[in-house]
Amino acid sequence: MPKINIIIFFIISFLLTAEAHAGAQKNRITIYCDDITGNVNRKVFGNNCLGYIPYDMPSNLANADYGAGIWDSKWYNKPNPKVVNLAKQAGVSVMRFPGGCGTHQYKWKEAINKDRDSFRFGIDEFLEVCKSIGCEAIFTISYFEGDEQDAANLVEYLNTPYSEGIDVKYVWAAKRAHKGHSRPYGVKYFEIGNEDWHGDHIKINKVLPEEYAKRYLRYYDAIKKIDSSVMVGAILYSPEWNQKVMEIIKDKVDFGVVHIYPRAGVTDKKLEAMDPKDVFRIKLTVAMSRYDIELKKIHQLFKKNSGKDIPIAVTEYNGGLRREKPIPYRHSLGMAIINAELVRVLLDPENGVLMANYWNLVNEHWGMVANGFNGDEGYFYNPYFKRPSYYVYRMYHEHFGDKLLRSDIYSDSYAFKEYIFFSKDILNEIREGQSNLSIKRKVNIEIDDKEKSMFVPYLSVVASRDTHGNKVHLMVVNKNMDDQVTATIELKDFIPTGAGNVWILNGPSFDATNEVKHDNIKVTHKKFWVWSKDPVVKSNFEFTFEPHSLTAIEIHGHIAKE
Repeated sequence: MPKINIIIFFIISFLLTAEAHAGAQKNRITIYCDDITGNVNRKVFGNNCLGYIPYDMPSNLANADYGAGIWDSKWYNKPNPKVVNLAKQAGVSVMRFPGGCGTHQYKWKEAINKDRDSFRFGIDEFLEVCKSIGCEAIFTISYFEGDEQDAANLVEYLNTPYSEGIDVKYVWAAKRAHKGHSRPYGVKYFEIGNEDWHGDHIKINKVLPEEYAKRYLRYYDAIKKIDSSVMVGAILYSPEWNQKVMEIIKDKVDFGVVHIYPRAGVTDKKLEAMDPKDVFRIKLTVAMSRYDIELKKIHQLFKKNSGKDIPIAVTEYNGGLRREKPIPYRHSLGMAIINAELVRVLLDPENGVLMANYWNLVNEHWGMVANGFNGDEGYFYNPYFKRPSYYVYRMYHEHFGDKLLRSDIYSDSYAFKEYIFFSKDILNEIREGQSNLSIKRKVNIEIDDKEKSMFVPYLSVVASRDTHGNKVHLMVVNKNMDDQVTATIELKDFIPTGAGNVWILNGPSFDATNEVKHDNIKVTHKKFWVWSKDPVVKSNFEFTFEPHSLTAIEIHGHIAKE
């Protein structure tokens, strides 16, 4: 080849790969199949069930009377079997009730009367839904409505045994028993309040952390007197709020409550004007880099103030994309990929997550399944369609193992030039994460202050196996929005039998939705062979990941014995 052509070839090659920030080594995923880091916490696959009257739409009873579509209060007075089956297929493990800021004015005693006109999807109905799905329940107790005695009454109603003519002092347990529920429900989890720092949206504009902490302690003590076995959670917010709350409540807390909606200091108005690819790059970068370090800081604060390790319940989370323009990003493939990144963080045993509840299951603004029902009974039994985020949880439920495995990843990266959008706090947290070897190994984001760029790897992975070591599972996100990424996958201490299955969540583009064409984004299944003539590398194989995709890989085999 003439010298000039060689030079041109190398210039073209450089230009074509200018976005990538890669070293000499190839893309590689290494799974240590005999190095178990913890059990897969299925409570991470929780959800939110809505049962309140919206504070901004008091005439809309779709949630309070129908659970946004999960409870038939019109014809059969039972759970909607279609939604229950969808929840089962997604592996919903914990349901939170009554949900979000609607809790502020929630009067639970109005939701148990037998012949009530409102709150027809009440306490007992919600627990019947949980029984139908096979999931646990977590109750959010209002900070603004009622007092600590009302909270204690609720726990008595749910959990106190009752015998006719003997336990005469247990008025609320008697009410439950007289409705046909002689046995207690045995609800284990209660959180006090919901994002109360911003007030109740009606009369109160702000709650100080000191106010919250003192009221929380009254609720904690009253609840524990009724049932000392339950777990009571305190809401967390900013570092300043958390510090002041923990200084007061100290060890009187069983879990901290955190909500995760990735934000990076970019206003919704700016997001509307941005290229969709940059919108998702911002959200993905925050989702995959920020919360590892945030959750670890909260654990450190707990340990300092209480002297013990306290888990965290992420009772609300999703990708945090709210706007309708230019498309409803919250229902897009990109949103599903962001949620997949969040699930990776939530599953990490080092982050001490007790449970996590996606916001939310059915209909309303964020539902992962929908049929258009919004209170009009004529739509109640319309066919349901699945939004992209639904498939993330179904894939984890159907194609992931029981034991988490240690993994290392090296991946080409894209140079993210929207560095300036990130606040100093977020940049500092990303830098802290990169100084933590454990986080760096899993994420490997780099910040180049000289170039004013952030280099974000295309690939991320979480791996597991079954209890006996007969199957290895990988969940791999490819954040490259335009191109495939090929990586060598190395399975340490595992001998594949040669057969593998793969399920791929994908669609036409990152910003595609299922809102019009309901199968626009879907999961496809393929088989592939893991095989090499060389016995030294027979546990290594190459796999090409589709652009903007979540891929579940399942490989049969056995643990290699020395």
